Amino acid sequence: MMVLTKLGQSIEKDSTKIPTAVLVSSGLTKLVTFSISNELSFGGGMYFPLLLVSGITGHVIINELDVQWPTTMSCGVVALPVAILPAPFTMIILAISMFNLSSRSGSTLVCVVTAHVLFIGLGIPHKHMSLAGKKNKKG
Repeated sequence: MMVLTKLGQSIEKDSTKIPTAVLVSSGLTKLVTFSISNELSFGGGMYFPLLLVSGITGHVIINELDVQWPTTMSCGVVALPVAILPAPFTMIILAISMFNLSSRSGSTLVCVVTAHVLFIGLGIPHKHMSLAGKKNKKG
C-alpha cells in the first residue's frame, strides 16, 4: 500500500501487520471498559469481550514470535474464554470451524483442555465469584 506524505513522497507501508503496541493497548482498553461497564451494571455479557481480548493476544503472539497464523489464532481465541466460561466443547468446535482446522486441531484441543482444567478444575473463577458475592451481601 502506498502512503503519500506531506511532501508528496511515497512510503511503502505493510498494511497487514498491526503494531504490537497498538494491539496491547487495544486489549487493555477493552478490559478496562468492560470492567467499568460491568461494575456500573450495564447490560451485556462477558463472552464477546473475552473473545476479542483472546484474539488480540493471539495476534500479539504472532507478531512477536512469527509462528503459524491459523494454529496460533485458534489457540489465542479460545484460551481466555474457556478459562472463564465452562464451555470447552463449544470453544473447540468454534475454533476448529472458524479457522478450518479439521486435520490440525490437536494444538487447539490441548490449549482448550489445559485452560479449562487449570482454571475451572481448580475453581479459581468460582472462588472469586463467591468472594464477590460475600462482599456484596455485606455492603
